[in-house]
Amino acid sequence: MTAPKRGDENKKKLMVELKTLRKRVSDLEARERLHKRAGALLHIFRINSPVGLFVVQDGKFVFANEQFQNLLGVNAEKLTGSNSLDLVYPADRETVREKAIKMLKGELTTPYIYRVVGKDRQIRWVHEGVVSVQYEGRRATLGHSLDITDRVRAEAKLRRLYESEKNLRKKLENEVNKRIEFTRALVHELKTPLTPILFSSELLVDELSEQPWQSVARNIHRGASNLNNRIDELLDLARVEIGGLKLHPQMVDPNRLISNIAGDMGSLPRNELLGL
Repeated sequence: MTAPKRGDENKKKLMVELKTLRKRVSDLEARERLHKRAGALLHIFRINSPVGLFVVQDGKFVFANEQFQNLLGVNAEKLTGSNSLDLVYPADRETVREKAIKMLKGELTTPYIYRVVGKDRQIRWVHEGVVSVQYEGRRATLGHSLDITDRVRAEAKLRRLYESEKNLRKKLENEVNKRIEFTRALVHELKTPLTPILFSSELLVDELSEQPWQSVARNIHRGASNLNNRIDELLDLARVEIGGLKLHPQMVDPNRLISNIAGDMGSLPRNELLGL
């Protein structure tokens, strides 16, 4: 009676062990699938990512994806084991080191920009950020870099164009100011001799009543007044250039305007002018 009971216990124990073994196998298969999936995703990310990725440990490169290699123009064999600051433009090395340390400590959240010396000693601009990770059981630095050389050059060109346009605008403003000052001086020089002509002709119009002298005086005064108006218009043009002209529209009688023009353009017969 004892042997069968012991056999049942062994059978139950074996079934438990078998169930445990199956669970372990299932877990191992799940982990293997997860690793394969992670490996496939990592491969896709390494190949197709537009961002350069690298891992630095003890100040030396231990990994760099193809994008980072292409950015620098250096293959993985030459890059692996080299000092991470060797390819940084000498004038930027201290700044890169300080900002990377601050970002690893959480004191800096914005990626920093610096220059690298790539293939054929060409200088390229890089936008970079770093984070602390564990790599093969040891602390390391994972970095992501983006080549922004074209953007930096475009911005520099835009700044040069802006400065050029700013200088040109300043030069044009100086030229306009010079022309305005010349116009004002010219107006002053023209009005100075014209003023006595206006006053004198106006006095003659008031004092002379006999013809043809009254008409002659009126024509002289009208011509001087028109010339004075043209000089004022010349000054108005200068005000237009500086945006200081204010227009005040008024009604004009065209018949009277044409009559005045005809009177100005007409001439007296010589015998009438001489009183013959």
